[in-house]
Amino acid sequence: MGIVLGINWVRGDQDFDFPLPTGPAPVVGQPAPDFAIPLVDTATGETVTFRPSEQKGKVIWLNIWASWCAPCRAEMPDIQKVWEEFQGQGVMLVAIAYNEPYDDSTGYMERNKFTVPVGLDPGAKVVTEYRLTGLPTHFFIDKEGVMQEIRPGSLTREGMRERLQKLLNS
Repeated sequence: MGIVLGINWVRGDQDFDFPLPTGPAPVVGQPAPDFAIPLVDTATGETVTFRPSEQKGKVIWLNIWASWCAPCRAEMPDIQKVWEEFQGQGVMLVAIAYNEPYDDSTGYMERNKFTVPVGLDPGAKVVTEYRLTGLPTHFFIDKEGVMQEIRPGSLTREGMRERLQKLLNS
């Protein structure tokens, strides 16, 4: 007897149509696919447009998460600590909120006093283009805009530090 398990990634209170990918999937060793999303500075409430292509010279760490995702919530304190350590060292962290309204993602960050910048992905364009397979997922992009690692699942604080330090030193 076999078991079939289906996971519904759409919240029950939302009617959500996922777009089809329009470009190539991210590949380690290749330029990271570009996109533009609103980026909220949760410390100030200021919103700007974030594009990976405009971050040349910086290490980019994309963390795709959701406030309703238990593993995402469990690792967020570590992400916050590592962000505090690396923030002024040429690292750009964007916590891209998966399939949830602005108030849910930013409210979660504010309630927990997290200052990690939150990327909003209305319509799930980024997660579609980046071929998200689970939450959380981490993407590490080097200073030249090349994808260096795609890491589904949670990371330890030390694992986060090691990846960022390696990219900063390269």
